[in-house]
Amino acid sequence: MKSFNVEFPLAIGTYVSKEEDGNIHVDQLYQYIVGVDGISVIVMLDALTSPRLSTPIDIDAFMNNWEVVKQLDDFDYLIKR
Repeated sequence: MKSFNVEFPLAIGTYVSKEEDGNIHVDQLYQYIVGVDGISVIVMLDALTSPRLSTPIDIDAFMNNWEVVKQLDDFDYLIKR
């Protein structure tokens, strides 16, 4: 069996956001999956409000549709108190 190194673009646990239907969702990178068809990610959807795991998302689709959250404090209003 051959071994190889894979470099991932973001660290596990990175917060990312995506706008959908006019709402901004703050998600968290949960897991990478390396398979014969390529690399996929699992995202903790709505990580601050109603966390649940996504189905596998192709890495290219993920990188094109989500943005890295630079400052999580900007999303404090999403957290249920």
